[in-house]
Amino acid sequence: MALYKHAQHLQKSDALAFDAVLTPGMHANHPGVYRCNGCGDEVPIARGQPMPAHLHAFNHEEVAWQLLVYAVAKG
Repeated sequence: MALYKHAQHLQKSDALAFDAVLTPGMHANHPGVYRCNGCGDEVPIARGQPMPAHLHAFNHEEVAWQLLVYAVAKG
């Protein structure tokens, strides 16, 4: 689970970007922190970077990454 300290720097959003599910090798359209829907691991990903391959030690679920925190660039 992602943690934060300064809530004033975060804003709730219902953007469709948070609904997209990406598999390994797909390129991220949005920079930020992505969460594995299978095990909960989180990774930082730059815009255009491919989603990483990922092994689940305890099961054989398909790897599916979903945007958790969208990093917004000002400028």
